[in-house]
Amino acid sequence: MNYDIAIIGAGPCGLAVAARLCESTPAALFSDAEHNRYWRRFNHKNTLEAELKNKTDRNGLSSRDGVDMPPPSVVVLDTNSTEWMAAWKSRFRNLQITHLRSPLFFHPDPRDRDALLGFAHHQERTAELHEIRNVVGKEISKHSMKKKGNDSSKKKGLPLHLRIDGRDKIDYFTPSARLFEDFCEDIVNKYSLKNIVRQAEVQGVHYEQEDGFVLDTTDGSYLAKIVVVAVGARPRVVQQPIPSQMGLLKQKLGGTAPTNVLVVGGGLTSAQIADILIRRYNVSRVWLLLRGKYKVKHFDVDLEWVSKTRNQRMAMFWTADTDQERLQMLKEARGGGSITPEFDKILKAHVKNGKLSIHPNTVWVNGRTEPEMDLPEMDHIVFATGGTTDLNDLAFLEPLRSQHKIQTLGGLPCLSDDMMWNDDVPCFFTGALAGLRLGPGAGNLAGARMGAERIAWKVDELLGRTSASREEVQRDIIGNRFQILDGGLL
Repeated sequence: MNYDIAIIGAGPCGLAVAARLCESTPAALFSDAEHNRYWRRFNHKNTLEAELKNKTDRNGLSSRDGVDMPPPSVVVLDTNSTEWMAAWKSRFRNLQITHLRSPLFFHPDPRDRDALLGFAHHQERTAELHEIRNVVGKEISKHSMKKKGNDSSKKKGLPLHLRIDGRDKIDYFTPSARLFEDFCEDIVNKYSLKNIVRQAEVQGVHYEQEDGFVLDTTDGSYLAKIVVVAVGARPRVVQQPIPSQMGLLKQKLGGTAPTNVLVVGGGLTSAQIADILIRRYNVSRVWLLLRGKYKVKHFDVDLEWVSKTRNQRMAMFWTADTDQERLQMLKEARGGGSITPEFDKILKAHVKNGKLSIHPNTVWVNGRTEPEMDLPEMDHIVFATGGTTDLNDLAFLEPLRSQHKIQTLGGLPCLSDDMMWNDDVPCFFTGALAGLRLGPGAGNLAGARMGAERIAWKVDELLGRTSASREEVQRDIIGNRFQILDGGLL
């Protein structure tokens, strides 16, 4: 079983990579004009004559350079299923999530930024789009800002993520979970990706420059020239001290006897779990413990980092001097768990009805809370504290780490500018583990498409699927924003 590319993970990030590898005419994530405006600030040799010459060269490409090539051979290895997005679908159904948190332009389709919106219209399912209120229409025009002068509102400033043009209002709807699943299934069918997923747990990844990669799995060994790691965050599993009583506890949940449940976590998942326990299982009372503040936000990452106007923030991220600076930007941008305004209303209603008690800035250590609280005996404890994004936690990469050392910061690998392990080891990363290269949206649908785009260019080059002239054009199109990291333009 020898393949050009092995993708580990059949979630949204893996799907985005597989689809992009099959797409010869992807949508530009950053337009030519945007790149030219930005890089002209650093490259003073960009004269009008040079621009005209570049334009002429691009227009002069032979038709041979534009001929589509057959896609590379790809296998996708996933622990959960032989189907795409199996774990994603399972989590959404278990938590009864009806709509995504992300806006419409976050999706894995490489061809069209508005593909999800178009799919909703084509399927006559626009009723499944839910408006994200109080995002659009909060911007202040330049003229208004000048009129305000030095008043207090100018000093306070307006959050960048609220500067959304009213013309972009259609973007700020969220699709239903079912609509998004059907959309992803449409991508799978469009690019003939249905039969490339194998249910196999990867147990070890080995690499030799002459032979390529050997992936040891529960389904045997796979050989590949290139590997793409597209796994999500790993859950923090708490050992069950009383497994023999699990049946009794499950029986009590949903019964008529009074039931108390402690939920630990400050993100949207903790809010969804608390709501399900009260609404579906009729739990007597839920205690929600948050380590930090109770934060209400539309998105877990502010739109200044992931919207169409993200270039300013991403330019700052890409031009940072060190990965340590980028790591700090990631932490500040994400800022821990948060709850959407919609679920904030739901939780407040439960509080009003006496079914929920919320305790921010509270930690639980060795069975005690700090600050101390008088809690009753709990029938269930649910940890909704998120997963770990740490390269060192991925046991299947231990052989590769032993063979080829790599630096990590906060658990994130310090990848090459091409998203690779290093320039000699073609093991790519996408998703949250690529945060030091993709920015705060790396672990979201926003980062899935961006990561796939970045990876695809280098993969084509490594597989010899790009002619010299076409490669030059590709670099012009996406903008070689990493020259500045090497000091090439400063």
